[in-house]
Amino acid sequence: MSEHLSPLALDELAVGDPNDAAKAHLDGCASCRLKLDAVKAAALQVRSMPGFEQTFAALDTERPAVAPPKKPRRLWPALVAVAVPLAAALVFLVMSPRDDGSRLKGAPTVELLLKDQPVTTARPGDTVTLAVGGAGKTHVLVLAVDASGVVSRLWPQEPQSAPIGAGARVSLSPSFDVTPGSLVLVGFFTDASQPAAPVLSAVEAQIAIARAAGRSPFQLELPTTFGRTARVTLEVAP
Repeated sequence: MSEHLSPLALDELAVGDPNDAAKAHLDGCASCRLKLDAVKAAALQVRSMPGFEQTFAALDTERPAVAPPKKPRRLWPALVAVAVPLAAALVFLVMSPRDDGSRLKGAPTVELLLKDQPVTTARPGDTVTLAVGGAGKTHVLVLAVDASGVVSRLWPQEPQSAPIGAGARVSLSPSFDVTPGSLVLVGFFTDASQPAAPVLSAVEAQIAIARAAGRSPFQLELPTTFGRTARVTLEVAP
């Protein structure tokens, strides 16, 4: 077995699948035990969200009566599918991209503009504007992660993603003043609006996994179940 357990192995352990080799590895690896604890904590957090039971029940009621596949499809190789596989499946179904040929080529982008120019460094007091390119996606939610691992909603101000215009660089308002402390901005791009709370929780869980592996919050792996993603780091000078 490799030096540390893979996300898939942690997934299997968290949902109770037998994996004797992985269990034996846990006995001697404190780092992987911390990762597994973070995965289980995320599961509890997602299950406690308002409306989870109703969503789960609705999915179970509306699902066609067909024979289950031999092996369940894992939608999140990293975390949230571990916590709530059926709920993650519902999110996936709701947010599956349209294949109507109208999407633009390329990847979505998140940028910060200073005097209409993209920047990755700034000073406290600078006024910057958030800009995104949806690559054909119609909605975005942008979160900010600071160096201490605190995650906050940057855009929109409402607790769900919001529509964006078409184009490679669409400026979003309002602009904001830079404060001390560097940030990573993360955008989640979809074809429909989605609530911010589960996305924020998933990012927080990924930060916990990064820390358990000895990485900084800025080195988190982004969850992919909530749409296409893009990120940018803003280094703020002292």
